Amino acid sequence: MSALLTGESRRKTESQRDTAGVGPATGVQPAASRPQLTAEKARQLVVVALLPSAVSLTVVAAAVLGSLAAAQSGYTGAAGAVAAGWLGLQQVPLMVSGTQLGLLPLAPTIWLAWLVFRRSARVSPRLSCTAERRWLVGAAVAGPLVVALVCLAVIKDASGVVALSPPNTLAVLGWVIGIHGVASAAGAFGGQWREVIKGQGLPDWTPAAVLAGLRAVGWLLIAATVLVVVLIGAHWSTATNMSTTADGAVGTLSLLVLSMLYLPNVVVGAASVLVGSSVHVGPASLALFAVVGGPVPAVPVMAAVPTGPPAYWWLALLLVPVAIGISVGRECADLNLDRWTAAKAAAVSATVASAVGLALAMLAGGDLGAFGHIGAEIPNVGVMIFGWIVLFGAATAAVSGRRRVEPAEPAESEPAGPVPTSPPLSLPSGRAGGVTVEAEILGDAPATVVASDAADIIDAEVVSNDADDPKGAD
Repeated sequence: MSALLTGESRRKTESQRDTAGVGPATGVQPAASRPQLTAEKARQLVVVALLPSAVSLTVVAAAVLGSLAAAQSGYTGAAGAVAAGWLGLQQVPLMVSGTQLGLLPLAPTIWLAWLVFRRSARVSPRLSCTAERRWLVGAAVAGPLVVALVCLAVIKDASGVVALSPPNTLAVLGWVIGIHGVASAAGAFGGQWREVIKGQGLPDWTPAAVLAGLRAVGWLLIAATVLVVVLIGAHWSTATNMSTTADGAVGTLSLLVLSMLYLPNVVVGAASVLVGSSVHVGPASLALFAVVGGPVPAVPVMAAVPTGPPAYWWLALLLVPVAIGISVGRECADLNLDRWTAAKAAAVSATVASAVGLALAMLAGGDLGAFGHIGAEIPNVGVMIFGWIVLFGAATAAVSGRRRVEPAEPAESEPAGPVPTSPPLSLPSGRAGGVTVEAEILGDAPATVVASDAADIIDAEVVSNDADDPKGAD
């Protein structure tokens, strides 16, 4: 009998463990959390793998064929141009007519990453476990990799007809995996990133510090966008002259569209200048403290580049990173942390902002033919962003954070005295024979109720403090 009871209790324990989501002693995952590839999930994975690439290929093909039709040129090598354009969306450097084209517009790449992110975010809630979300990220990368290999083959075939050289295969694979993998992972695990961070044994304030760093980059980009718009407005005549350098309305429209596509690149460059770094346009350079003149691409958006010596009021632009650093420090202090911990949170925010800003600067720059390298100084941008935020953010957090309160030692408690009791409470008899009443009075101290002996026994709860009221007993 004892053996049967022991076996029954063991089965109940394993059943409770499986219900809680923890596998039995054998280490096998419960059925609810095992990855299951159903027909519906397989269809969703195929859609994630192919839809963003199909949409982007369609847009690139329409743009290429429309440009060739507007230029009234033949369609020879159109397939190679479409393939090169799709690889350009992945920020893959291209070689056209022996000229290196590494400075590619960021706007189409941002749009493509948004497509991958949205599709992954829609499919992720329909998946039941982490392994299936990994399948989702793998599908989002596998589909574009196949398209990239096809594009490489098309470009190699078209290189004999048009002046287009196949790009480096490893560079193609790296850019495709990086862009699609990061965008898909953000969509698939976006709702669980806090749990993932906490699962690494990091402090509870780490997710809030990461968000503060991301918001700091957002505010910096907003300020840079405002600065670019103001500079283009101040140099409107230069922008107008640049837009009229092309032949005809089609050429002017092409320059305007090209300016819109390169606008994020210019904004990232302006953000680099705001934090005290410098931006190079070939031999020319631009910083808050010095300007070296030189030729710039004849695109209207490049009218935002000043050509004269720096003005004294430019130094006031350094208030932007100062204000952002103070804002990060206040966010970290609002986490109800002590001063030293709030300062550490600000340092984590500075690290996140520096890494994101450095990645954006790398994406926004590149080589452009005879102009050479155009973009910000890569190491300097990250260092400057980190320095501004960790300096003013940590200082603000240390000043605004609460003081560490040491736990007080518990005072010695005196022995408790005897609990006072209420005097006996007599209730009138309910009838001639007498009624025995067991009553509980809701008060600060228990009371004893005594009545005459009787055959009937009534349990009651007396709520009223008036013991003479016969309505208190039922």
